[in-house]
Amino acid sequence: VRVPTTGHCKGEQPGFFTSYRAGELKVSFVGDNHPWYHGSVVKAMASSKHASRDITALLRRRDSQPESVTDQRIFDAFAASLDVALCPEVVAVERLAPHLTSLTVRAPQATRHWLPGQVYRLQNFERHAEHVAGQMLAMEGMAIDGVHVDKARGEVQLLINSVGVSSRIAASLKPGTRVILMGPTGTGLPVPENATVTVAGGHSAVTSTVDGAAMWRAAGNRIVFIGHFRNVERARAVQRVIEILTDQAIWVLDEGPALTLRRQQDACFVHGLDEFLQSCTEMDAPFADWARQTDQFILSDHPESMENFRRRLRAELKPLLKPGFNAIAAVNSPMQCMMKEVCAQCLCRHVDST
Repeated sequence: VRVPTTGHCKGEQPGFFTSYRAGELKVSFVGDNHPWYHGSVVKAMASSKHASRDITALLRRRDSQPESVTDQRIFDAFAASLDVALCPEVVAVERLAPHLTSLTVRAPQATRHWLPGQVYRLQNFERHAEHVAGQMLAMEGMAIDGVHVDKARGEVQLLINSVGVSSRIAASLKPGTRVILMGPTGTGLPVPENATVTVAGGHSAVTSTVDGAAMWRAAGNRIVFIGHFRNVERARAVQRVIEILTDQAIWVLDEGPALTLRRQQDACFVHGLDEFLQSCTEMDAPFADWARQTDQFILSDHPESMENFRRRLRAELKPLLKPGFNAIAAVNSPMQCMMKEVCAQCLCRHVDST
């Protein structure tokens, strides 16, 4: 059908279907594809709500017609394929450290177009949530990195750092539990060629390193990791994987004792990030070479630490940097609604499971 471009999103008969030559089948178009609902997130969600009435009416007419056994089998197979692709399920849980848990989720559709550096939104269902002392353990939407994505198996490995209520609930999920996994969203990691890539920060920086190491290596890059952790236990939990993936690791701990180093090129500081950055400006030592050699800098840490890096890079460290030095910051924030994807979850019908 042809939809007049001068219509209004609250007008009658907006026309959500275009013809399709195979029998009575039709193709719906909503959101920005529809001229009456173009240009607004709110309008896009409204188009889905309005179109649902016409789609439901169309399906009712088809349901009233007798179908062959073959048609029913085709539909059942299609419905089953949608369940496999669009109903994420926890398949494995592994405790890596007291605060660190690996969660593997089978989600074929969510893994299909993932790029290194992109994130997911993880949440559990209230109807499947456990109860402790009468309290439902329901998560808020949580931004989380996919540290390993197996597109062939349709599985994504998520790294849970237990620092809040939602992350602790996520770490307690059991195999077989269905979850919400939206995404991937965000921008993939930059990939320079024959350069030095430095990744700095805490556990988010670890996941960025795991995500990007293979493609950085393939592009001929040298990888430096600056790990900022509270203590030696948190650093030790990721030391082995960082040593495998990087050419140099500099460990910055807020408190002692120091981490036992296993490579000559590595270093460890135990008096916090501020002293480490100050030492980089004052001392000509191997642990400060990252400032002179880095082409691409990727920062993912606590807000105050990121501000410390930003301030130093623009002041004391600036004379040491390469002319083409480029820095980006990865910002993690609560994901109640970041308007990146129109999931329309807020429009879904909610049913009290009790």
